[in-house]
This record gives sequence, structure tokens and C-alpha cells, in this order.
Amino acid sequence: MKKFNKVLISLFVMSLFTFSAVGQINDNTVTEFTESGKFWFDIGIGNYYTTDSDYEGFSSNVSFNMLNKSLLYKIRYMIHDELVIFNVTPSEKYQEVGMLIGTGYSVKWFQCFVSGGIGLISGTQRGDILYTTPSDWFSLGGTNYYEMDKFITPSIPIELELTLKPIKYMGVGFSLYGNLNLKQSLYGFIIKLGIGKMR
Repeated sequence: MKKFNKVLISLFVMSLFTFSAVGQINDNTVTEFTESGKFWFDIGIGNYYTTDSDYEGFSSNVSFNMLNKSLLYKIRYMIHDELVIFNVTPSEKYQEVGMLIGTGYSVKWFQCFVSGGIGLISGTQRGDILYTTPSDWFSLGGTNYYEMDKFITPSIPIELELTLKPIKYMGVGFSLYGNLNLKQSLYGFIIKLGIGKMR
């Protein structure tokens, strides 16, 4: 949990620093937020960590984004798969969907937004151990089999994203994200490619 608190503090500090830095840019270079109709899809891959254990794994992201005046509207879908090094079954998996609203800055070549919202997260976790099979050629040390604990619960998704826009209809960047919930909170980063009307 201490690691998770540090990540949340880092998200907050980075957002303040970015807003302060971008705010120093000449107003003539800042995209007018009165322009509406900016929208794009982004896809990405990255990793995740859990808040109460050493579990970590790979994450994938698909989002739809719409910018209207000073507000960013986002629909985010993510999948998280545990990186299994030892012989355990089942692996832990999570899926989340969220609706986020955020604000930030946008210039011709760069944009930064902080957002949060509401969502749902579902997943499969390991429960109590059931039994262990003997070691063989395919599972040195044997395989531990656990109870399968499935859940679904409301969540609070948050995200800080930074994007470079080399051309009008494409952007590349990364996001620091979190998902707060009562069952298994997550955090991590995603490297993303955005396609759509970004300028």
C-alpha cells in the first residue's frame, strides 16, 4: 500500500508540474479549447502492479477520447494478465471498463490531461491452495492449484496521460493509471498510439 500511495502522489505532483510548465507557453501556440469535435482512439500495452502483493503482469488498453472545450471525455477498457513465473493455477486476470472526465492542456505538438471517473472491474484471483502435483518435465517443483475467486465491483479509474502529436491524425505517448476499488486496486503505465482528429 505504501508503494501505491507513492504512485498516487507522483501522479498528482507530475500533473501540477506539467500544468505549470505548459502554462508558460505563449498563448498563441495553445490550442483553443473552444474548438469542439476533436476525437481519437488509442491503443496501448504496458504493465500493472497490485497494491497488496508482489503480483505484476501485462496490461492492454483501448480508449475512445473526445475533447470539447476544456474537458476530455474518455471511455477506457483495459485487460490485465498476471505474469506467471512459478507453476501456479489459475493465473490472476482483471478486466475494467470506465467512463472518465478530465482536463488539461493542448498545444500543436503536445497534450497532457488528468482524468478520473467511475467504472467496473472484474477479475479472477487465487483463493486457498487445493493441492500440489508432483514435479515433472514440464513443471519443475510441481504445480500448485488454488481455488478460483471471481469478482466484480465498482471502481474509480484515474489517469495522467502525455501525448506527442507528430502529425494531425496520430499521436504517441504514455499514461500513468490507477484503478481504485474494494477488491484489488491496480496501478501501472501504458505506452499508447492514438489515431484520430488530435489537432
